[in-house]
Amino acid sequence: MTTINNSNLYYSGNCDDVSINVAANTTLEPGTLLGIDKTSGKIRAYDSTNCTADDFYVLLHQVKNTTGSAADVTMCRVLDGGDIKASNLILVDDSDTLTTALIAQLKSSGIRVVKVSEETKGDIL
Repeated sequence: MTTINNSNLYYSGNCDDVSINVAANTTLEPGTLLGIDKTSGKIRAYDSTNCTADDFYVLLHQVKNTTGSAADVTMCRVLDGGDIKASNLILVDDSDTLTTALIAQLKSSGIRVVKVSEETKGDIL
């Protein structure tokens, strides 16, 4: 059994185990923002073009797909509501950034983003 230490990734929240659709030959790191694919309805690495803006998750451990095609990986531990450090949130699409609008969408989904400069104050966006 593997122990996952997420104490440096997020402050508090609800965790769940889900299946994630991972692109071919891809490794997703802890902190990767996940969303729901508009076409398939599957959970995948978030990008603003192909994912809905309704439900979000944050991956809590590394997930690898070493095959030549997209694959569903089961039993992936995710944060599905809570407080995450902004500095640890990973957006896989280089064209996506952590904008005020995305932070608001995350908050509506139950994920509150804490800025690094405000961690000592305890302020949550």
